[in-house]
Amino acid sequence: MFDAVKEKEANYDGLRRQENMLLNQWYSRSTANIDAVMNSTSEGKPLYENHLSIATIAIILLIIGATATWICRKRMHDKRMQTLRRADITGDDEDDLLISSVYAT
Repeated sequence: MFDAVKEKEANYDGLRRQENMLLNQWYSRSTANIDAVMNSTSEGKPLYENHLSIATIAIILLIIGATATWICRKRMHDKRMQTLRRADITGDDEDDLLISSVYAT
C-alpha cells in the first residue's frame, strides 16, 4: 500500500515537472516572439512604429460611423420637416402624410 502511494506521488511529481517545463518553454517562446516584433527594424524604426496602431484605426472608424449617423439623422429630419411643411401648405393631416412618406421611401 505504501509503495502504491509513493509510486503515485512520483508520477504526480513527474507530471508536475513536465508541466512546468512546458510552461517555461511556452513563456520563453512567447517573450521571444514579442521581442522579435518589438525589435524588428525597417529603416531604423521598430516595426510597430511603421504602422497605424489599432487605437488610431478604431478612432478613425468611430469618426466615420458618427459622421454617417449624423448625416442619416439630418436627412431624416429634413425629410420629416419637408413633409410637415407640405401638410401645412395642403392642409392635410400631418400623421397621414408622415405615414405615407415613410411607406413611399
